[in-house]
Amino acid sequence: MWAEATQNRLELRTLDESTGSLEEQAKVARAGYWPRVDGVGDVIYADPNQRVFPAQDVFRTTWDLGIQVSWSPNEAATAGAAGSSLDARASSLAAQRKLSRMRSASRSPSRATPCARRGGHRKQRPRPFGAEES
Repeated sequence: MWAEATQNRLELRTLDESTGSLEEQAKVARAGYWPRVDGVGDVIYADPNQRVFPAQDVFRTTWDLGIQVSWSPNEAATAGAAGSSLDARASSLAAQRKLSRMRSASRSPSRATPCARRGGHRKQRPRPFGAEES
């Protein structure tokens, strides 16, 4: 029952999802190391169509396709820092989740001391000032 309750805690699930999201964002940020390849296309249906020579007073359809490769040295330089920053945030959230699980486990009724389960508390007698522990 306790395991089911901790499994259904929304803040833990939120931390899990946020950590996963930041890890994926770090992968996307590191994609700046690589060149970008884009496919481009164009269709023109016009009168007169500028691609038809000599120009005629009729509607013509023309098309073109192409591939464009681009790479930015600036983006490549910043990609590593951006990825590392997002990784650090993901690690921080993972540590926060671990701490939250540890706190919830320490509050578990099954882990309570026998004295605490009965509702009693141990009282300590005050020690005189300067008394050493044995």
